[in-house]
Amino acid sequence: MVWLCVSTLKKTMQNYRKIGFSKVGGIYIGELEPLKLHKHKAITIALSFKNEFEFENEKQKIKTLGVISQPNTYRKYICNPNNLIAFVHIEPFLSAGLSLLNKNNSFQELFPEQMEKIVHILNQWYKEEGNSEKLTETAIQDIAKQIASDAPEQVIDSRIKKSIDLIWSLERITLGELATINHISTYRFSHLFKQETGVSFKEYLLHRKLVKAMQAILVNKENLTSSAYTGGFSDQSHFNRTYLNAFGVTPNKSIK
Repeated sequence: MVWLCVSTLKKTMQNYRKIGFSKVGGIYIGELEPLKLHKHKAITIALSFKNEFEFENEKQKIKTLGVISQPNTYRKYICNPNNLIAFVHIEPFLSAGLSLLNKNNSFQELFPEQMEKIVHILNQWYKEEGNSEKLTETAIQDIAKQIASDAPEQVIDSRIKKSIDLIWSLERITLGELATINHISTYRFSHLFKQETGVSFKEYLLHRKLVKAMQAILVNKENLTSSAYTGGFSDQSHFNRTYLNAFGVTPNKSIK
């Protein structure tokens, strides 16, 4: 049963909070801060280690122990105090995320068997000494394998896939430069990008800035002000607003 794994996990914890970062996504384990309704660009797996939590989107509200939400959808989580919860955020258009994309359902509840396997992976991740990007990346990839269906992996336009890889690998690149690389007009590329990803190129770059700022905090141990500038935000206020819109909570409350 999943509860046996949960009991083991809780016994290993000392501060009841751990945050990991990698190029394919991030993991958070800890108590849940009060969240506002927010729209995230990532695929998000939320899993409780004790009691059911409330999951809410724009149309309905349910009580559950585990749920996976699709990218660019609104979501809100309400959890009792002192309840341990995990969030696994997965970049939807990189390797691990493509197998989890579902354009037909904005969210799905997890099966008990899936949750048991995920808890086991999170248990191992939490107990590992240090908090390297590689450990987090491996954990996320293993978690994605437990949820991925037998259906063929979602396919996006090869030009957009190549462009997304460039966005993540290069320090800076513009809409016009990507359009030129793909041998189409800027207008056509902009339209194609939103059609394939569900967000505009500008919105996606803002998400990339947010991830870069979080990398500065979690990997490079920069403070919030320094990380905002590292991510490319004009000031910390802009970073705070972007973080709040993405996670439903301000960074100073969730990153300690």
